[in-house]
Amino acid sequence: MKKLATLIIVFTIFSISSFAQRSKEMTIYKSDQTQIQVKGNFEYENDYINAVRSENITIKIESIDKVVLGSDVFVVKNVEDKKYLFQEIEKGILSLYKGKSNYYLENEKHGLRKVPERDITGSKIFNSGTVSLFINNCKSAVNLLSNKASSLTVQNLKEIVKSYNSCDLQSDVQISDKVIEESLRKDGKLKFGLTAGFLHLNTDYSNVLDTDETNIGLFTVGAKLYFQTNWLKKNRIDFNFSVDYALSAEQQIESNLFTLQSKTSFVNAMFGANYVLSDLNSMFKPYFGVSAGFLFDAGSEVNLIANSSASPSLYYEGISQIAYNLNVGTVIEVFNNEIDFLIAYQPKLNMPIEAGTELISLDTHYEISGLNFRLTYMF
Repeated sequence: MKKLATLIIVFTIFSISSFAQRSKEMTIYKSDQTQIQVKGNFEYENDYINAVRSENITIKIESIDKVVLGSDVFVVKNVEDKKYLFQEIEKGILSLYKGKSNYYLENEKHGLRKVPERDITGSKIFNSGTVSLFINNCKSAVNLLSNKASSLTVQNLKEIVKSYNSCDLQSDVQISDKVIEESLRKDGKLKFGLTAGFLHLNTDYSNVLDTDETNIGLFTVGAKLYFQTNWLKKNRIDFNFSVDYALSAEQQIESNLFTLQSKTSFVNAMFGANYVLSDLNSMFKPYFGVSAGFLFDAGSEVNLIANSSASPSLYYEGISQIAYNLNVGTVIEVFNNEIDFLIAYQPKLNMPIEAGTELISLDTHYEISGLNFRLTYMF
């Protein structure tokens, strides 16, 4: 019995000590206009505070007007004819409150309502539908909600309530500028552009002649047709078709037995698709994409000239080839005109060539890779 009594006493002391450590200093403003200072904790019924427990007494909410805990204020609200305490987050024509974990909006028309939420990687994301019901007569608040509708956080919710409480309220329902802008947008539009550029190619003729990789520069001119879609709510996907003519450029490579003379020229015809980040900035619209099509030969030659009469010379002609490239760029808006600056990367590509007569035919290839820098003025 002595051991049991000792255990009870120790447990009681531990419980009182633990409660005292968890208790917080708070000021309770009571319904009879008096106020008391207590050290206690909140008791909860689901998400709602239904009492204040101070040491060995419990103070019911029915006798409380509000509680001040540090810088936080808790006020009494009715939920289904019962009184509970809620933390006051924003106060005004539209008020924002917090329970144990949930958030609530309140105004004269709709009363107190919970704002539904979902948890995404530990962050609260609120349902915009309930919020819209409370703020649809304030243009600035509606615009804020429209911009954050799919990722509405606690901070966004506070900003929207503050905006509403400082708003010139209207008698009719307000529509966000974003929705109006999207409704006025066309399904898509065609644009035409003229292109000039510079193509820096690395060329590898090691299959034709034992030599190191070299490089060559070609100027290009062409045209481009854009189809700008409005399929996405944010940003956009654009399609394009481009034709560029690479002006002829020549190379000469010497070895002990042969001299390689080349002339490179082709027409590049490509279909492309770009993902355009059109929501980032009104002046610059960066994008990335891919293009595929054909390099049509336009008189390319690779001639292997023997340095002595003892070896035969070979004269190769270019053949068209399927190609693709990866590109990044930005559309720049200047004085209501658009200029497309693009950098396209051409991965290593085998360029077939053939030589021979009616009796014999020799096929081989050389490799190209490099960067294409292009400017397109869009109409």
